[in-house]
Amino acid sequence: MEIIDIYDGFKTRYENLNNKSVENTFKIWNEYISEFPEIKEMIVQTYREDRVYEIFDIFEKYIYPIFNDKWNKFDLAHDNLIRYLKQSKDKIEDLIDEKFYVISFIGLGTGAGHVDKYKNKPAVYFGIEKIVDLNWYQNSELQDLIYHEIGHILHMILRGKDWLTKRMFKKQSDYLYWILYEEGFAQRFSQKIMEKDYYHQGNQTDWKEWCEINLPKLCAEYIRYAEEGKDEFEFFGDWFDIDGYSETGYFIGTQLIKKLEKDMSLKEIAKMNLIEIKNEVYDFLFECSYGLKNGYVVVSPYTEVWKKAYQIEKSRIMENIPEVRNIEHIGSTAVEELSAKPIIDIMIGYENDLDKENIIEKLKDLDYTFFGENGITDRYFFKYTTEDKVTKFHIHLAKFESDFWIRHLRFRDHLRNNKNNREYYAEIKEKLSRKAFSNREKYVQDKDEFIKKIVENIDY
Repeated sequence: MEIIDIYDGFKTRYENLNNKSVENTFKIWNEYISEFPEIKEMIVQTYREDRVYEIFDIFEKYIYPIFNDKWNKFDLAHDNLIRYLKQSKDKIEDLIDEKFYVISFIGLGTGAGHVDKYKNKPAVYFGIEKIVDLNWYQNSELQDLIYHEIGHILHMILRGKDWLTKRMFKKQSDYLYWILYEEGFAQRFSQKIMEKDYYHQGNQTDWKEWCEINLPKLCAEYIRYAEEGKDEFEFFGDWFDIDGYSETGYFIGTQLIKKLEKDMSLKEIAKMNLIEIKNEVYDFLFECSYGLKNGYVVVSPYTEVWKKAYQIEKSRIMENIPEVRNIEHIGSTAVEELSAKPIIDIMIGYENDLDKENIIEKLKDLDYTFFGENGITDRYFFKYTTEDKVTKFHIHLAKFESDFWIRHLRFRDHLRNNKNNREYYAEIKEKLSRKAFSNREKYVQDKDEFIKKIVENIDY
């Protein structure tokens, strides 16, 4: 590991600059970076990939304010980075025996850490301006950033000629699958080296907890972004966010790698081919796009995943329980364009008491937990919950064509066909979920009051 430190080249110019206007500051930055043509080309190429061609605009909007507001932190960030790199050098070289470069420089916001090539060798570019901007210049944040980027270097070396960069992808959707896997690998590598489940990313104190609870929403959104070929910035850029939380893609990716680790070593994961990566990423995102951690209330935008998940589970139930002849997808996840708690509600209608008893016992065999009537007469309630305490499905077993059966189908169909009430109901749920984030009982109680008002308008 060879450290190339060119920070002082900019520092000297900037501190000797009398008129620190944006134009003058950009001019000396451009002079500084032009002394290193390969590094400058890396910066330009990175923005070119993102269809950004006027780098002065980026400098003026995002970089210049960092110099103005936080210049007193730059030396601290630089000195800590170099110190941590030197302290970690032996550990890193025990893991990676091939030559690579670590470059400390003032960049243009291409990343606090960014992996590319330098002199035809793998290289990590540490942008001091972004490290300062993100307040990652001390202790765990900086150490995790370093090991995260070293994880990329290891990944690049292990893959060899199969290492991929954004410019190699013809389809943005394929790149979105790749980057989730790539960033997840790097973050998981860092966690294993640091021996703790840590993330230096995130812009909120409750970032990790929020990501855990909102994982279904994040995964469903990620699938939508991939299907629509949208940019990755909302998930991996600190200048963008989802519901006020930035860089959530790192969390999703790490959960993906943790799942893969159940059957593969990290080295085996690093060498997966692109088809395997795409399939594993999609399967992971699909499986995590529905379900909710027990005790929490999260309302997610509608996704086609819910319809597909219902169809898959319906097939599983009907294949294993011949007594099930009447089965419906109910609740908000069955209504297109309606936000919902991402738990799939299924209603099964039994035709006689013998069928009812057989269905109850066979649902238990399919790992459903039985709760009896659970407060509603002649309705038998089940939950399917994973080992991670994520509830995926609710089943409501009721007499076929009973009042319960008819009422729930009519309510579902009314919301499907009535845009005003559908939007009204969605707004109510969003407000209630924010008030009762960790109190499911309160959410259900308040929501039921509004359901009654809507039901009153339905012509039965």
